[in-house]
Amino acid sequence: MRIAIVTPLYPLSKDCDSGIAIHYHHLANGLKDLGHEVIVYFFPYEVFESKVFNQGKLTIYQVGCSLPKIFFFKGLGRLLKSLRILEWYPTLIFQQQICKFLDKRVKADKIDIIESTSNRGLLARYAKFKDRPPICTRVSTTMASSYRNAKLAVSINYRIESRLEYQQIVRSDSLITHTIAHSVELENEIGVSHKNFKIISHGIPIPPLQIKTNKSEWISVLFVGRLERRKGIEVLIKAIPLVLKSNCTVLFKIIGADADGISDSYSSDSEIRQNIQFLGKVKNDELINAYQNCDIFVAPSYYESFGLIYAEAMAWGKPVIGTKVGGIPDVVEDNKNGILVPPGNEIELASAIIRLADSHELRSSMGLAGRKRIKENFSVEEMARRSVQHYGELLSGKKY
Repeated sequence: MRIAIVTPLYPLSKDCDSGIAIHYHHLANGLKDLGHEVIVYFFPYEVFESKVFNQGKLTIYQVGCSLPKIFFFKGLGRLLKSLRILEWYPTLIFQQQICKFLDKRVKADKIDIIESTSNRGLLARYAKFKDRPPICTRVSTTMASSYRNAKLAVSINYRIESRLEYQQIVRSDSLITHTIAHSVELENEIGVSHKNFKIISHGIPIPPLQIKTNKSEWISVLFVGRLERRKGIEVLIKAIPLVLKSNCTVLFKIIGADADGISDSYSSDSEIRQNIQFLGKVKNDELINAYQNCDIFVAPSYYESFGLIYAEAMAWGKPVIGTKVGGIPDVVEDNKNGILVPPGNEIELASAIIRLADSHELRSSMGLAGRKRIKENFSVEEMARRSVQHYGELLSGKKY
């Protein structure tokens, strides 16, 4: 089978932190390992350079958005910018360029099936072409939902891309998402029946298990994610003083980009200063080391369509604390391999952290149970196998 992956996000270095990018890297390589031909058509954000390169056994076409020369004329360019044309024009012209590129390239590469993310709606117009392969669109947290939860102002460009995302979803031949809970959420949000979604969970590589012997007096609690409201970082920070009143040996390590300067707000807080480390965005090797050496993983998100970070921590044999929202309960089994608490509740979050911090036996048993669950249900091999099965069904005429 010859499979094309179309995405606006793809990891060109091992330090990429985009869930969509990491997913398609794993999927592409998993499909390759099963003996299929895979080509990546990569349409990155705000990139004007187009090039072709190889990454391992994969061929990647990077396609940049090229603007007409008029935008670069000295006086006229400033005028167009002042009229806010640059806020929407590149998105619309990029749709034309995507269609032109894919119409030519897909035929030349003899592609049998296309898988893409709904993010940015890259295939909104191409999906209307009659002479094209079937399109499978994987829907994660939608652009509209993401900004609604973040409570941020939405640019003209973002509103256009959000509309294009919806158009791609309704025009696709097949829809994929990673949990039943998220398919129901999408039905409520965009009006597409949850029965129209094929459930294929994300998959991750399973690292070798290394049993940690904690010789430190500290119990290390790790958070990984962007420091923004949707990830529940402020709830975690409110919970920390409650935890320290019960157990002053708990050390919190916070990893993630901090665009809003949240860490600065707490740098002088004497109540938690000695027990919290804001490490910022780190390289992949440092992230792996943090997963390996933590005792507990916590991410009190207000919403996750899947929650790749929980699966990553569980693969390392760590007990996790998440929230009872979105697709998280499909990954984390409450009181079996982790603890789930209501979103936005710092008291219950603190109680869950204290419970795990106070019991090495509970941390160990939940951690091993979590690793077993990931190996059996959320490996790259299982994701690739189920994807190929779905592609075959679609090519044989099965409707979803």
